[in-house]
Amino acid sequence: MGDLSLLLVIPPSPSGDLLPLSSEPQDADALVSEAVAEACRHTIPMQDPAPRIERAVKWLRSSSGEGRLFRTDGGVSGIVVWESGHPAGFHVEVLYLRPSSNPTREYRTFLERIQTECGPVALLPGHLAGLTPEAEAALMRELGFAPFGRSEMRFPPDAPLPPARVVTGIRLRPLRPDDEPELARLHAAAFGPTFDFYLFQIDTDAARDSALAVRDMLGGRYGECLAWASYVAETGDGTLRGGCIFVRAPYGPLLVSVHVDPAAQGTGIGRALVVASVRALRERGETVIALNVTEGNRRAITLYERLGFVRSLGPDYGWYSRVRVPVAPDA
Repeated sequence: MGDLSLLLVIPPSPSGDLLPLSSEPQDADALVSEAVAEACRHTIPMQDPAPRIERAVKWLRSSSGEGRLFRTDGGVSGIVVWESGHPAGFHVEVLYLRPSSNPTREYRTFLERIQTECGPVALLPGHLAGLTPEAEAALMRELGFAPFGRSEMRFPPDAPLPPARVVTGIRLRPLRPDDEPELARLHAAAFGPTFDFYLFQIDTDAARDSALAVRDMLGGRYGECLAWASYVAETGDGTLRGGCIFVRAPYGPLLVSVHVDPAAQGTGIGRALVVASVRALRERGETVIALNVTEGNRRAITLYERLGFVRSLGPDYGWYSRVRVPVAPDA
């Protein structure tokens, strides 16, 4: 596409101030509601956005994250909310500006102010209100961001169960609480410095990050851990070679992690784990079995498609900083 900075005529940036969310709580509620409604229009246009708006407002009021309002001469017109504590930079959950005569210029100013006054941004949501996809892509690339996509996949209720397969030297069993340290070790080895590591990063140290991530999965941060539907793969001496963790999301069981020892990848362990979980869920009458996957992760997508999972939402795209997240989704 060439050097976009040479093709764009950039007018002077407008004035604007960043305000704490608590300074104008009514404006904050209204803007996050508008932002969620706009996001639903792109990702799930046939669904009533009201429940999502209600959850978002509750999250905004109780969030441990941070955010700012954007005020110009015309009043408070924008909001940004991010999750705190990510070492690579802010993981922005909400970025929204009300329609204006020059949205590209205002988004540029808003983002520049955020990074100058608050800190570096690692991840941003896509579908910026008021911008065409072409204008959004040009602006994001100019600011050093590249696109990534995430999709939801579900196992259809009427799909036949995939056949179970035996992996030589491996025994599958349901997860136990005392598996946590070994699952953390496997998580660190399997994900390492991949794109998904940065997408969900908590700590700069991979071992500590994985320990915290697995603790969150087992401890209920993403929903009750379904230990009876979560399986591990172990050798005869009890060494774990893989793990598969399901939690109870609002809509049903959600696969939050599959990780296999790199030395054992390609042996069928990952497939065996997911099949064991799907069969256990079906035996208990669960009709919704879902997961989320990063577009570009061909190994995972191929596995899920071969087992019968189909895309149910997405891909929904966002933006990642090429500086703060040095690994591409398809690397």
